[in-house]
Amino acid sequence: MYISCYLQVLLWNFCFIVQGQFYLPDACFTTFSNASLVLNPSDINTNVFTCPSSCYTIRYLSNQQDYPIYGNETYSGNSLICKAAYHDGRIMPWNGTYSTVSVQNNLVQSSTFSNSLRNGILSGKSFGTNYYVYRFLNNRVNETSIPDIAIEHRQYLYSQEQPSSITCRSKTDLYPIRPVEIDQGWKHWTGNRLKYFTFPHNYTREQSLAFCSNNNATLMYWANSTEQTILQNLLTTTIYDLFRYQRRIMGSNLLTFFIGLKQINQIKQWESNAIPFNQSLQLNLSSITIDGDYCTVIQSNGVDPQSIQILSVRCNDTTIMGYPLCRLLPSINTKTSDFIYRLETDTSSKDLSGVIDFCAELGGYPIYANNAYEWQLVQEIMLGDSSFIGTYAYTGLISPTKQVTNAYWMPMNTSYNSTLDYVWFASFRGTDRTGYHLSRASDESYYGLYDINPFTVLSTLRFCRKGDIRSLIADSPCDYKACVSKCQNISLPNHSDDARFGLYACIPQNSLVGIVYTQSFPVQGDFIRPNLPMDYSVALRRPFNQSVALSFTLANTSLSSSCFEYMNFDRTLYETIALSCSLSNTNNLTMNGINLRQNLNTLVTVAFNDRRMSGHHTRFIDYQLYDNRCRSQGIYHPYVNQCICAPGFYGDQCQYNCPAGYYGQTCDFNCKGDDDYCKGLSICLPDPYGCSCYTGWYGTYCNISCPSNLYGPGCSYQCSCSNCDRFTGQCNCTGTECYQGKYLLNLILDYNCIRIELC
Repeated sequence: MYISCYLQVLLWNFCFIVQGQFYLPDACFTTFSNASLVLNPSDINTNVFTCPSSCYTIRYLSNQQDYPIYGNETYSGNSLICKAAYHDGRIMPWNGTYSTVSVQNNLVQSSTFSNSLRNGILSGKSFGTNYYVYRFLNNRVNETSIPDIAIEHRQYLYSQEQPSSITCRSKTDLYPIRPVEIDQGWKHWTGNRLKYFTFPHNYTREQSLAFCSNNNATLMYWANSTEQTILQNLLTTTIYDLFRYQRRIMGSNLLTFFIGLKQINQIKQWESNAIPFNQSLQLNLSSITIDGDYCTVIQSNGVDPQSIQILSVRCNDTTIMGYPLCRLLPSINTKTSDFIYRLETDTSSKDLSGVIDFCAELGGYPIYANNAYEWQLVQEIMLGDSSFIGTYAYTGLISPTKQVTNAYWMPMNTSYNSTLDYVWFASFRGTDRTGYHLSRASDESYYGLYDINPFTVLSTLRFCRKGDIRSLIADSPCDYKACVSKCQNISLPNHSDDARFGLYACIPQNSLVGIVYTQSFPVQGDFIRPNLPMDYSVALRRPFNQSVALSFTLANTSLSSSCFEYMNFDRTLYETIALSCSLSNTNNLTMNGINLRQNLNTLVTVAFNDRRMSGHHTRFIDYQLYDNRCRSQGIYHPYVNQCICAPGFYGDQCQYNCPAGYYGQTCDFNCKGDDDYCKGLSICLPDPYGCSCYTGWYGTYCNISCPSNLYGPGCSYQCSCSNCDRFTGQCNCTGTECYQGKYLLNLILDYNCIRIELC
């Protein structure tokens, strides 16, 4: 018999936090437009706002989708105040519990807000909608020096067959090396906070438990009242909506799910002992009388939270049927990667091959799912993302024999999990229907996979997915040698797709100006640029008021186009600019100069339309000061009034040479390249320096020696004589074991340098 009891109904004002980070203060989610600003008593034209330091989690700073800001120095009204203040360098999150910022709004509106990569955050672009313009007036963080920090990157221009690595060296404590979200078209589905999944088949309890177990999960459990509230919300919204077919067939809205709560020997516990039962949970189970021991189901009519019931059943009663409600085991939950996807409308309909190419040029694949939890996420996206317009979308699933057991995902060639019954194949439709597409018909429950001829041109909706690069990153030991710094190293393994593509950051825990970026690009491309020391430029500094003339050679001669295009990375805004080009011969196209605006610090690509991954990628760093204050062997940082010396040089004006293989402000960093002179490494320093080879090397892979009349990183410095040392620029000097100049004693001894002589 059933004996009912009710879940305790909690305050429903918690529901707004289901998709956010409920543990962050409300101030973290406050935008300029909806903030209750306080008038600044010392300046009637400004207001003040207080930002708690607890806002500054990695996810908050790196996720533009859920925590957006738009602009650079001036921000749109729909931007988060505290995140914008960090982006603009106005607060120090490591100093104190709260920081106060001064905000000004001159009641001016704008429809255009630019994006910029600053202080570890990439803001978004916004245009077409008017917002009030806001700016900060309090001083920027007053940092007196740039931390001694650098990145060494091997194979920054990667091939799929070769691994690459990133090493961060610093004199101060570091956050873990992490990727920076540069392509805002990709989304992270964050709605599934409980890491749950279900299935629209009626099972017994043992069958439900087996279904969960086969997918690294157990029957639903929850740790506290907050998770209990989230579960209540799911039962009355997402799950209720996805079970429309079952509700219609039964003629009732009442849904029954097996959950993991049970009582054994008078002790309440969760199935599989997933976590200890929280005795403080108020479940009102005092009326249960079935022999003292019981298992449970949960019921909801999807309308009223008050109607949600927990019912006791005998654990071995096979007459009780319900749907499995599973949650990943804690050991699996902590290892789960983000589900990263994008939904776009193509310019034309395509067959499966065309859809694969479309997703590949964005760095992903047609939508795929490897287990029941991932299928749950696909269901929620189809139901809840407003960009899923239409009814059908191609998947990459192929079954040449029309048997689910032989199905696999294209183009990864990963087998389909045949234990999942999501494929609905009609045998009478013919032998040619060996591909599958997702269908979201109004009468369906848990949208399924329908068979299709993969050569069929099907709709323009593109549902793509890519892997989470964080799941591939492996920490590995640092090669310190004589390194006296803190050191972190990660390995990015060889991989069959472009998961490594993008920016990575090395972030000190107590500095905004000391953030260092590196970038990872695929070597296969349609263009090369032979007129610069590095064929694929990593950083291009120039005075902001000068245009940049870039010449490109078409590497893929099979492509035909009257011109190529300049594309910004934020493809969702369709800000693709066709450039005027002159055709000198069939294999060469020359781009006219582009006027790049002031303060442009971002990534761009030059590519044919929809071929971005195989385009040419460049990171532009705005730099206005071209003079000799760093002796042309470094870049001057105007905010901190300090030279950032090129790798291999040091001193307040970069006037001294480090010993071979050493660099840094006091030559304490030692890089391990193909030899002791850092061959084969791209070395990145804080902006506005960017990245370069170590002194004495140039080329795409920093493995070509400088010619006799050039020296320095990328061979970018002219010797003062016809023949100089390619590492130091010294004339009439021989040998490279002991550079001429001023050394630190411990480094001299390390290289057995007996004496110092000036040439």
